[in-house]
Amino acid sequence: MTPANVREFLDQLAVRLDPPPAPGERVRIAADPARSYEEILRGFFRHTLDTGGEAAFIRLWLLCLELSYADVTESIEEQYGRFFTGLGAGGEEPGASHG
Repeated sequence: MTPANVREFLDQLAVRLDPPPAPGERVRIAADPARSYEEILRGFFRHTLDTGGEAAFIRLWLLCLELSYADVTESIEEQYGRFFTGLGAGGEEPGASHG
């Protein structure tokens, strides 16, 4: 598994857990009184645990997976990022020619 594969997996599951509205369907956006990141997390956990059962377990497991890979990705970037600075998408120096 790579961070990109994990992101794709998490995105696919998010659509299954919370399908997007049908085209033309009205979307209601609730006012969120949260003023800090901690309040947002408390709201997420409260809402998730209120759903109960298997759904709560799945959402919490997915959050753990996402946070784990976010931490791993950040650690890898810190350790090895300097080796890839200035490289183009194909692994070559920008402006290099194949002549």
